[in-house]
Amino acid sequence: MEENRERALQWFEDRGVDLNCTQCGGENFRQGGVVALFAAAPEDFAQTHHLAAYPVICTNCGHFILFHAGTMGLEPESSDDRP
Repeated sequence: MEENRERALQWFEDRGVDLNCTQCGGENFRQGGVVALFAAAPEDFAQTHHLAAYPVICTNCGHFILFHAGTMGLEPESSDDRP
Protein backbone atom coordinates (compact mmCIF):
# COMPACT_ATOMS: atom_id res chain seq x y z
CA MET A 1 0.00 0.00 0.00
CA GLU A 2 2.91 2.35 0.69
CA GLU A 3 4.05 2.10 -2.93
CA ASN A 4 0.59 3.18 -4.13
CA ARG A 5 0.64 6.16 -1.71
CA GLU A 6 3.99 7.32 -3.03
CA ARG A 7 2.85 6.86 -6.63
CA ALA A 8 -0.40 8.73 -5.92
CA LEU A 9 1.40 11.66 -4.28
CA GLN A 10 3.74 11.89 -7.27
CA TRP A 11 0.78 11.68 -9.66
CA PHE A 12 -1.02 14.51 -7.83
CA GLU A 13 2.12 16.65 -7.81
CA ASP A 14 2.90 16.02 -11.50
CA ARG A 15 -0.60 17.17 -12.47
CA GLY A 16 -0.93 20.06 -10.05
CA VAL A 17 -3.89 18.47 -8.23
CA ASP A 18 -5.06 20.75 -5.40
CA LEU A 19 -6.00 18.58 -2.43
CA ASN A 20 -7.49 21.36 -0.32
CA CYS A 21 -10.94 20.23 0.76
CA THR A 22 -13.72 21.81 -1.28
CA GLN A 23 -16.11 21.56 1.68
CA CYS A 24 -14.20 22.89 4.70
CA GLY A 25 -10.94 24.20 3.23
CA GLY A 26 -8.94 21.59 5.16
CA GLU A 27 -5.42 20.88 3.99
CA ASN A 28 -4.86 17.49 5.62
CA PHE A 29 -5.92 14.32 3.88
CA ARG A 30 -5.39 10.65 4.38
CA GLN A 31 -5.25 8.24 1.52
CA GLY A 32 -7.07 4.94 1.39
CA GLY A 33 -6.03 1.91 -0.60
CA VAL A 34 -7.41 1.07 -4.00
CA VAL A 35 -11.09 0.12 -3.69
CA ALA A 36 -13.56 -1.46 -6.08
CA LEU A 37 -16.79 0.34 -6.90
CA PHE A 38 -19.66 -1.77 -8.17
CA ALA A 39 -22.64 -0.56 -10.15
CA ALA A 40 -25.67 -2.38 -11.46
CA ALA A 41 -28.39 -1.27 -13.82
CA PRO A 42 -31.68 -1.09 -11.86
CA GLU A 43 -33.41 -3.32 -14.38
CA ASP A 44 -30.76 -6.05 -14.15
CA PHE A 45 -28.96 -6.33 -10.82
CA ALA A 46 -27.28 -9.52 -12.00
CA GLN A 47 -25.34 -7.45 -14.55
CA THR A 48 -22.74 -5.56 -12.51
CA HIS A 49 -19.81 -3.42 -13.55
CA HIS A 50 -16.85 -2.33 -11.51
CA LEU A 51 -13.94 0.04 -11.54
CA ALA A 52 -10.94 0.60 -9.30
CA ALA A 53 -10.85 3.89 -7.40
CA TYR A 54 -8.38 5.61 -5.09
CA PRO A 55 -10.00 7.56 -2.21
CA VAL A 56 -8.53 10.69 -0.62
CA ILE A 57 -10.28 11.70 2.64
CA CYS A 58 -10.24 15.07 4.45
CA THR A 59 -9.17 14.47 8.06
CA ASN A 60 -11.16 17.49 9.25
CA CYS A 61 -14.67 16.92 7.84
CA GLY A 62 -14.51 13.46 6.25
CA HIS A 63 -15.32 14.64 2.73
CA PHE A 64 -13.75 12.27 0.24
CA ILE A 65 -12.72 12.36 -3.39
CA LEU A 66 -12.38 9.32 -5.64
CA PHE A 67 -9.79 9.13 -8.40
CA HIS A 68 -9.73 6.45 -11.12
CA ALA A 69 -6.92 4.13 -10.00
CA GLY A 70 -6.19 2.86 -13.51
CA THR A 71 -5.61 6.38 -14.82
CA MET A 72 -3.23 6.92 -11.92
CA GLY A 73 -1.36 3.70 -12.69
CA LEU A 74 -2.28 2.18 -9.31
CA GLU A 75 -3.04 -1.47 -8.66
CA PRO A 76 -4.96 -3.24 -5.90
CA GLU A 77 -2.63 -4.26 -3.08
CA SER A 78 -3.57 -7.96 -3.08
CA SER A 79 -5.56 -10.41 -5.11
CA ASP A 80 -8.37 -10.10 -2.53
CA ASP A 81 -8.69 -6.38 -3.39
CA ARG A 82 -8.92 -6.77 -7.15
CA PRO A 83 -12.16 -5.58 -8.71
